[in-house]
Amino acid sequence: MARNPSTAVLDRPRSSACQRSGAGERPGPLTIRLADRHRWVGIVAAITAAGAFAALWVPNLGSRVATGATGTSYLLIGLVLSVLLAAATVTRRGVLMAGAALLVAVGPWGPEFFIQILFFVYAVFLMVMVARQTRATSSGDNRISSFLSGLRLRFAPSSPAPAAGTVRSRPASSARYTAPQRRRR
Repeated sequence: MARNPSTAVLDRPRSSACQRSGAGERPGPLTIRLADRHRWVGIVAAITAAGAFAALWVPNLGSRVATGATGTSYLLIGLVLSVLLAAATVTRRGVLMAGAALLVAVGPWGPEFFIQILFFVYAVFLMVMVARQTRATSSGDNRISSFLSGLRLRFAPSSPAPAAGTVRSRPASSARYTAPQRRRR
């Protein structure tokens, strides 16, 4: 059976106690794992971020670039953020990947606004993708909404809805309604 690699995968419950009690884990943003191709895109993004941080801050090693900061400290911060993005990518958890990409976007880029914007767009893309996958997987699993919709269908009047082009008759006037009076000047 061929499998579409772009679909999200739900985590299986890790605890056998959860399976015995019958309380399954609700699908949420942290239970969504992205496809393998998103893992590779994230790894390429982490390597790109590390390379860009190195290209930006290696020429400034040891020199002061801001008040109380050197190029070395900015390089270390950038590399730590890149490793954080790589670690989040290995887990394939979309929320963690989006958070790490957002951290890389606000990292010490100096005057390189274009790279910041690219990582910010990547983070927003991941957030939207996780939100869509969460909505798609949790739409049929909500027992309460399924129960309420079943009740609504059972007790709803079975009169058909009027057609789109038909004109409704005006409802009868209520004896309790008094029209607003015009003010006299």
